[in-house]
Amino acid sequence: MKTVQNFAWIGIVALMVFAFSLPVYSRKVAKKDIPAAITSAFTTSYPNAVIKKVSKEKEDSRVLYEVESTNGEFSLDIVYSADGTALEIEEGIPQEDLTAPVKAAVQKAYPKGKITKAEKLTRGNRSGYEITVAVGKKVRALALDANGNALKSNEEDEKAEQEEGRK
Repeated sequence: MKTVQNFAWIGIVALMVFAFSLPVYSRKVAKKDIPAAITSAFTTSYPNAVIKKVSKEKEDSRVLYEVESTNGEFSLDIVYSADGTALEIEEGIPQEDLTAPVKAAVQKAYPKGKITKAEKLTRGNRSGYEITVAVGKKVRALALDANGNALKSNEEDEKAEQEEGRK
């Protein structure tokens, strides 16, 4: 259990590092100024979703658009490139949609915890889950793959990708 908790904290720290490393340049975009490719991709994939906010960000030399929306009762946040390619998707899901290994990992990590939010995360061809758990008065977060294993931090992913590029 201690190992799962350590991985959970590593995940939380990695998310915080990622959040603080986000670009300084970020601004709200009016709906009329959203690139047509993004609007088309979004409405085609999520015809019932409602856009709440769109922001334009500059990361390194790329311009990205984050669409914050709701799809029914769940949140849906997608980061698009200007050409309409979805780069990252964070989609709220019902707890029932979590895989059995994910539920078991949450139960093992927090036996007295109650899942308060579940999101499916997709980045490229990788996916996983971010689970928010209430444990008494505290709130904890876990980032897990479909098999219930702790996800690597973004820093570890980037380092692995760099190593692959060198081979």
